[in-house]
Amino acid sequence: MIAKQFLLTFALVAFLCFFFEQSPAQQLPIGKEGKLHMTRFYDNQNGLPQNTVFDIEKDDYGFLWIATEEGMVRFDGSTFQVFNRDNNPLVVSNLFYDVYRVEGEGVWAASDNSLVLFNKRAVKSIDARSVINNDIIRSISKDQFGRLWVSTSSDHLYYLENDQLLPFDGWIPASGRRIQAIEAVGDLLVIGTNKGLHHLNLKTLTSNIVKGFEAMDIETIHPDGENYYFGTKNNGLFYSEKNKITPHLLNQHTKDTYFTNLSIDEKGVLYASTNNDGLFLLDQEFVQNIDIDNVDEELILIVFNDEDNIWLGLSGGGLVHIKPASIKMLSKDIQLPKESVHPLYHHTNGDIFVGTYGAGFTHIKEEKSKVFSEKNGLASDFILSIYGRDDDLYLGTAGGLSKFQISTQKFIPIPEINNQIKGNVVTTIYRDLKNNIWILSNEGGVHILDKKNNLRSIAIPEKFSHTELNSIFEDSKGRIWISTFASGLICIANYQYQKDFQLPSAEHSNMIFSIYEDPEGSLWFGTEIGLAYFDEEKFKIVKPENGLKTKGLYALQPDDHGHLWMSSNFGLSSIPIEDLLAFKKSTDKRFLLRVKRYNQSHGMANPECNGNVFPSSIKLPNGSLWFPTIKGVAIVDPKNIIYDDQEIEIQIEGIRIGDLFLSKNQKIIIPPGTFKFDIIFTSIDFEDPENTQYYYKFINKDMEYVPIGSGRVINLTSIESGNYTVEIVGYKSGKWSKPATISFSVESFFFESNAFKLLIALFTFLAGALSIFILRKISRGIKLEKLVKERTKELEHSTSELQRALSNIEQQNLKLREITWQQSHIVRAPLTRIMGILHLLKNSDNFKHLNKSKEELLQELEDGLIEMDDIIRAIHKSSEKTEDNPNEQN
Repeated sequence: MIAKQFLLTFALVAFLCFFFEQSPAQQLPIGKEGKLHMTRFYDNQNGLPQNTVFDIEKDDYGFLWIATEEGMVRFDGSTFQVFNRDNNPLVVSNLFYDVYRVEGEGVWAASDNSLVLFNKRAVKSIDARSVINNDIIRSISKDQFGRLWVSTSSDHLYYLENDQLLPFDGWIPASGRRIQAIEAVGDLLVIGTNKGLHHLNLKTLTSNIVKGFEAMDIETIHPDGENYYFGTKNNGLFYSEKNKITPHLLNQHTKDTYFTNLSIDEKGVLYASTNNDGLFLLDQEFVQNIDIDNVDEELILIVFNDEDNIWLGLSGGGLVHIKPASIKMLSKDIQLPKESVHPLYHHTNGDIFVGTYGAGFTHIKEEKSKVFSEKNGLASDFILSIYGRDDDLYLGTAGGLSKFQISTQKFIPIPEINNQIKGNVVTTIYRDLKNNIWILSNEGGVHILDKKNNLRSIAIPEKFSHTELNSIFEDSKGRIWISTFASGLICIANYQYQKDFQLPSAEHSNMIFSIYEDPEGSLWFGTEIGLAYFDEEKFKIVKPENGLKTKGLYALQPDDHGHLWMSSNFGLSSIPIEDLLAFKKSTDKRFLLRVKRYNQSHGMANPECNGNVFPSSIKLPNGSLWFPTIKGVAIVDPKNIIYDDQEIEIQIEGIRIGDLFLSKNQKIIIPPGTFKFDIIFTSIDFEDPENTQYYYKFINKDMEYVPIGSGRVINLTSIESGNYTVEIVGYKSGKWSKPATISFSVESFFFESNAFKLLIALFTFLAGALSIFILRKISRGIKLEKLVKERTKELEHSTSELQRALSNIEQQNLKLREITWQQSHIVRAPLTRIMGILHLLKNSDNFKHLNKSKEELLQELEDGLIEMDDIIRAIHKSSEKTEDNPNEQN
């Protein structure tokens, strides 16, 4: 593709030469029509990872891809996204030198030892270290047959096929030769070396050196359909058309024969950088040498253009964006005694006067300028106000009123008038519709100088005697309105004080700088707290939620195209007047105005405008608006302002959790315990990214859109577990983008899950039930305790009775044992005799040996039985006695 100079040794030199942050944007007329452009610089202080840019390319989506030695960079006009080894595993090396766009595929980026395919993000990587060994990839290009060609510094040629890097054997490396650029053009691969120009036929895969160019040092090649340009180191620029090569017309406009880089826009305009003469533009026969401040010509490595935008990659100087400017600064050819300017005045004769605070004023007539100061008779070099009548110019200064005769260019002393002015500082001068000159002073003085130069005063309340009267306006009804620095507003009618008004007390400010009357006759005020509408009874303040975030509005100036312009410390703003008319009638507190802001990125040398002077802006007959700033005069040509901005297209990329990135294309699950994570999105806008405001909300949640400004990151913290969908929209100049959404889930710890919550609920229920049960048991226990006590008393009494009964029983038992023991011995004697006699009677027939007869034995038996009966009766009687008398002692 495009050759790059490896000018790493120049980095230190460049670092010493470039101080872009301190340099105001340069304004350049570019092209046949002289369209005003401005420069903007990017380096490692405002987005780039490193200050040497080797190549630039734009993909199908519109992203700008930038090759640096600290990674591959993607730029959307607002945010730089760096891809390097630290944040992407597909990046083998941070040293990127070439980028090639492949339609429908993405961009291929070549590092020193690898190839990476980017499609929004890195999607494929080819590690070439084992193939090229210690060589360095220099240039890449893809042919119509799908092969990606790769050249290296040591004169080797490779091609990528089926994700394999293969050496091309048809190219034989030569000693001392190196490939510096390759470009696929039709059926040819054009190869530029330090020893000639070569063609490789992509059909036959055979190569040959182009005759007549064998000794040329080819530095860069750029295709032009089936033809191509090539720049050399010592022989200038050439064009090849139908295989016929001729020197280019541009060679006649520069003595520099060293062409370092080439680019062609969609209109066929050629941009070429040279080593000594810098950047050239060639549009047919129109040639322009574009001289860019703070850019050393020999450090331009790459030129890339897209529509009206020109991009330059510098060695050690970062990235330069040359884009159309909306705001023009007053030409440096106009002599200003001081960069910081204050009041501006356009006289009826066409002359313009520019006042300064401390250096007098400049008189501009027909693009010529002259400075006047105290040395010429000015009362003071501190100019607060300028206005004229006929041939006289009146200047309000810190030293009183000065009168300057325009035709003679001389000051006319007016001590008699100064002596009548209340106070010695004239703050505001104005000519009304009756040709009277109004003179306001610092001690509340309101004076009128009539056409006969007679001065008279208008009395106003004493409370204004110590405030500064800083602005004056005559409305369509002939009333004069005077604003003050801290005391509100004064109304004068028929040259008499009528009434004064204060801003709402809730706003805590009465500082009014400027006044405007809309087409319906309503008054608007530029105040310290922003824009205020006044219906002659009350004020209605335009809040930040209405789209105007700027406060401290110094100037209100309508243009001829339906917009009101405002100046502030943060630049200029414009609002369609029809929006203001709708706002004052709306009851919607969030009524959104189509506000557009302008600052350094639109051409202003510095966004800080000067106020508290009069006039704080002017409109010329050609419709242009002039505003004083601390870096000169900012000029707006409303005819050149584009309000029909490009559509906002939001592309949500994914979610970032620390160093972890989760793509939108995957199912996104946020781990439990994640306190903070970010939604990353982008919207490509290289023209005016600052004026797009973004909003988000959670779908299916009862919430309004949350504003996040112009940033492309949504910071979310402390999101509870659950499933979410976030919707993002953009708003710019009255247009809303189509919403973009991203869905994700936030996981919970077990103790945060529904199951755990159910267990907690069940446990709570059981605990409650148990508590109720225990309480009931306790209650029942109390009742039982009472009952037990009652029963205990009864039992104690019963126990006493039982003890007595047991004692009696024991005594009875003792008695019975005694009876049983005694009677058993008494019974045993007769019983033994009876049993013996019965045995004899039963077993013996002869009782002689017993010396007793049978009758005698029977009588003894009878006597024994009677004795037994007596004994048994006695025992029975004794037991009955014991049972009936348990306490009786025997």
